Amino acid sequence: MNFPAEILKKFSIQDATLAAAYSQLAAHALGLSSIWIGMIDEKRIMNVLNTKHVPSSILCIGYPQKILQPKPKRSLLNLIHEA
Repeated sequence: MNFPAEILKKFSIQDATLAAAYSQLAAHALGLSSIWIGMIDEKRIMNVLNTKHVPSSILCIGYPQKILQPKPKRSLLNLIHEA
């Protein structure tokens, strides 16, 4: 299949973003914390990494200082209001 370059670029960015999101889920399952950074200077990152590949984002992964507990779930009856 011959797709135009702009279509390939669009789907490449989407694929990279999905891969980062799944990496965050995997990190969380291992007890790690992560943050996704999308506002980056692409050319500067490319120079630092000495690559021709354009980055979509930076994904920082590490051990959290404290583990946050999820908030208790609210009862469905407390969420429904009738007028």
